[in-house]
Amino acid sequence: MSSNDRQRRDIRLSTPDDAERVAALSTQLGYPATAEKVRGRLADLLSDSHHAILVAEATDSQVVAWIHVFKRKTIASDGAAEIGGLCVDETCRGGGIGRALVEKAAAWAREQGCGSLCVLSNVVREDAHRFYTGPGFDVIKNQAVFRRALDPDGA
Repeated sequence: MSSNDRQRRDIRLSTPDDAERVAALSTQLGYPATAEKVRGRLADLLSDSHHAILVAEATDSQVVAWIHVFKRKTIASDGAAEIGGLCVDETCRGGGIGRALVEKAAAWAREQGCGSLCVLSNVVREDAHRFYTGPGFDVIKNQAVFRRALDPDGA
């Protein structure tokens, strides 16, 4: 693949038909998922105007990257947009597609009236930290993340 081909990508809104490639890319990122699970998640998120999932296609129309951005509203702060996930195929990294997706996500966030775009990144993802400082993100806080599993029966 030439460097021009590496950088030339079409970016569009995702559809449930992208589930298989989105699942494969999520698995590359360390979040294993089946196409069936992703298809359901896409259907749910794409029906909510506070979420956008964008995909980048190679010249052969294969999805090689995705980004999920959503509008976050809290009582304690003005509305902001958050990147819920970004994944570029291992064979396409370094060609500018991640940056292009972030810029499209930022444009979507501005259209939604958001004054900022944020992203959370695991402390062990040093490559991701270097990537995000390039398009102008600043580290504003380090935090612990707590999770409580919920029993569907309420117990």
